[in-house]
Amino acid sequence: MRACMCVCVVSVVLCLSVYDWLLVVDPNGCAMTWMFEFPQYVPVPLNESVGAFYPRYGLSFYCEGAGCSSYRPGRMRGVPVLFIPGNADSHKQVRSLGSVSYRKGLDAGVSAPVHLFSVSLNEEWSALFGPVLQEQAAFLRHCIEHIRHLYQPVAPQVVLLGNSMGGVVARALFSPQLGPPPAVSLLITQASPLSRPVLRVDAATDRFYESAMSSLPSDVVLVSLSGGVRDTLVSTPLTEPVGSIRSTWASTTSVPRVWLSTDHRCIVWCKELVLVTSRLLMELNTDLLSAPSPASVQRIFAATQRYYVGEKGPVVSGASATESSSLPEGAVSPGVYHTDGDGEWLLLTSSPIRCHSPRPHECPLQQSATPAGQLLLVPSTPVVLQLTGPAWSERRVPVVLDVGWLGWAADASVALDRLAGATRWLRRSAGGALGQPWHARVPSRPVACAAPPRRVRRSQ
Repeated sequence: MRACMCVCVVSVVLCLSVYDWLLVVDPNGCAMTWMFEFPQYVPVPLNESVGAFYPRYGLSFYCEGAGCSSYRPGRMRGVPVLFIPGNADSHKQVRSLGSVSYRKGLDAGVSAPVHLFSVSLNEEWSALFGPVLQEQAAFLRHCIEHIRHLYQPVAPQVVLLGNSMGGVVARALFSPQLGPPPAVSLLITQASPLSRPVLRVDAATDRFYESAMSSLPSDVVLVSLSGGVRDTLVSTPLTEPVGSIRSTWASTTSVPRVWLSTDHRCIVWCKELVLVTSRLLMELNTDLLSAPSPASVQRIFAATQRYYVGEKGPVVSGASATESSSLPEGAVSPGVYHTDGDGEWLLLTSSPIRCHSPRPHECPLQQSATPAGQLLLVPSTPVVLQLTGPAWSERRVPVVLDVGWLGWAADASVALDRLAGATRWLRRSAGGALGQPWHARVPSRPVACAAPPRRVRRSQ
């Protein structure tokens, strides 16, 4: 009888958990984006050889109303953004960002606005059939080269915006198997499973991921966005960027001015997120038009951190970027950065670091102070580090950071800084409400209870 009751209780708990996970989600708080003129998708003709080799795919230019006059092949001037749809998605999903960017360009009166291109991948089920991924990546390289030929006199850098599996295909463009890296300075992925596939359906998908997730060039900035709890198709851990020196990993619930969870479809048209991306592209107009340089790449990376994470890194100029020889290129905020040497990483934190390791030879000893923080050379072997300093000693709790898990450690310093600030605020609040600090209310040693009075029996 008792066993039957336990089984019933466990079954009820499991059913409630499944119900809560599938049906009880936060309401969609995103506002819809609207087009104020009729959207058009102007076909962009490619070379005859490319069109004959990829008959299922196509390239189009998004415009609406009078903005279609800006499509002048060979005489265009602006910032080209190429949108790559995901699994079984349409190229027309570009209209949300395209319409907002077009209106912002009109209001600002810029001479080089943001131009949105999109590729039609025939709405193929790329998440369930791996062989098409390599073909899509090869077609994207031809599209990037053709887009750059549309602009004169200087061919600008192309910004890639990939949704879902489109972000994975865009990430694969930098694979050595496809040749030299394309002229791309900024890659933004939305709800893209970058770390591993959602479903391992065939061996072709595994081989594609092994070749696609190679190291990105040092002049490419990667932004990976996840939808949060509402996205039940691609969870946040799957969107972790891999193999990138300068990467920004954020959830839409933590993006400033968004603070909303988006499902797998909503992340494309969520107005709050579209406005953030449009503002970022407008601010980086000058850096994206010119040829990439160490200073411009650092400014792009700092802007992505500011817009999607909210971290205000130091302002990096062309002179200060090369003054310090110990500061790696692009290390403008706390994180983990890969060096040119094999098996070495650079850990940049806002507080001094003390090494604790059972093997002394694994302790990183090369530590120096830079304008951006404490810089430490870390070997590829797992090393346990303990952060010290005012921010950590106030909490009286040891913080252990395993550098072996480099993907998680990239934002560990920033997260611990925020946790320390929240802890100090709670401590002040609790102390002010109760009249004394919280640690003063906890006795430092056990208090012995008074023994009960002994009853003395009088003799008669």
